[in-house]
Amino acid sequence: MTITQLSLENFRNIRAAQLKTLSPRLNVIVGDNGSGKTSLLESIYVLGVGRSFRCAGLLQAKQLIHTGEALCRVIAKVQPAEESTGMAVQPMTLAMQRALHKNEWRLAGEPVKRIVDIAQVLPVQLLNAQRYRLLQQPPEERRQVLNWGLFHVEQSFLNQWQRLQRLLKQRNAALRQTRPVAAEVFAWDDELVHLSTNIHEMRKRFFQEWLVVIWECLPPSLQALPLQFDYMPGWDMNNSLQTLLQQRYARDCQLKYTSVGIQRSDFRVSLDGVDVQYRLSLGQQKLLVTTLFVAQYLWLLKYQNKTAIYLIDDLISDLDVVAYDSVLKLLARTPAQIWLTSTSSEWMERLPQEWDDQMKKMFHVEHGNIVAVD
Repeated sequence: MTITQLSLENFRNIRAAQLKTLSPRLNVIVGDNGSGKTSLLESIYVLGVGRSFRCAGLLQAKQLIHTGEALCRVIAKVQPAEESTGMAVQPMTLAMQRALHKNEWRLAGEPVKRIVDIAQVLPVQLLNAQRYRLLQQPPEERRQVLNWGLFHVEQSFLNQWQRLQRLLKQRNAALRQTRPVAAEVFAWDDELVHLSTNIHEMRKRFFQEWLVVIWECLPPSLQALPLQFDYMPGWDMNNSLQTLLQQRYARDCQLKYTSVGIQRSDFRVSLDGVDVQYRLSLGQQKLLVTTLFVAQYLWLLKYQNKTAIYLIDDLISDLDVVAYDSVLKLLARTPAQIWLTSTSSEWMERLPQEWDDQMKKMFHVEHGNIVAVD
C-alpha cells in the first residue's frame, strides 16, 4: 500500500496542499520547527487511524481545523499492493472530513462506518519522540505494538479483544460496588479466562516470530550486546488464571479493578538483567526501537504479504553518524513507503543506494506551504 497523491485543506496551519508526485519508497519533508512538517505526517495518521497523535478527545477537531474555518479535509489516492496471484489492483481514494461536531470517512466514494475498515486498508505506523521512548513508557504503549501486529494478521483478534474489554468493564464495575459480591465478580471469569488464553496464545506466537526477525534486523552495534527480550503474559503461568483471579479478589476489591490477566501483559528488553532504559543511551534506544518497528513491518510482510506506511518524525536527532547510517540502512531494507521529516537535508547525502533518485522525493515546508524540491 502506497499513497500516490495527497490533498490537504485547512489542516492545522496547512491551508491547501496538493502533493501529486509522491515516491512509493521515501518522501522527505524538510522545514524549520513549526513550519508544518509534523502536521503533514499527522494528516496521514488521522486519515488511517481516526485520531491524532498530538491531541485527544473533544479538542481534536478544534485543533486540527485551521483557525477560522468550519472543517478540514484530507484526501489520499492509494495504490494497494498486488495480489498474491500477481494481478494488478486498482487504486482507490480515501477521504476524511472533520468538522467541530461531525467526522466523515469515505473509501472509494462510499461512507465508512467503522474506522477499523480504513485501518485495514491503510496500515500506518508512527515513529516520533514519544514512540522512541517506547521502552520507557507504561506497559499499555507496548501492548499497542503487540495489538497492531495481531490486528493486521489474526482475523479473530479484534473481535476477541473487544469482547475482553467489555467483560473487564463489567467485572471492574462489580468490583467498584460499595460492597462487592464475590459471585457477581466471579460470574465473568469463565469467559474472561477463555478470551485471555486465546489472546495470550496469539501474542506469544507473534512475539516468538517477531523476535526471529528482530535478531535478523539488529544493527551490529546492538547485536554485540547481550540483549534479552521477554514476553510477559500478565499472570504467573505456573498457576491457572482462574485460580489467580479468585486469589486476588480481596486485593482487587481494594484496587477497584482486575489486577491480573492478559490486559496486564507486556514485553521487556533487558541488558545483563537490567532494563535497557537504564543501560542504553538515548541514541541506542532510538536505534533499538526503530529496529523493533522495522522488524514488525518485515514480519507483517512475511506472514501476510501486507505493506504499511511509516511516518517518522525527527529521526536524526540524538543519533551519531554511525547510528543514523545504521537506521537508514535498516529502513532501506523495507519496501514500505516512508515519510520522514527533518529540519535539514544534509544527511540525505548519506542515503543508501536502495533509495536512488527514482525512489526518493523531497518536499520543503514553510509556514504551511509545501513545495516539491526537484
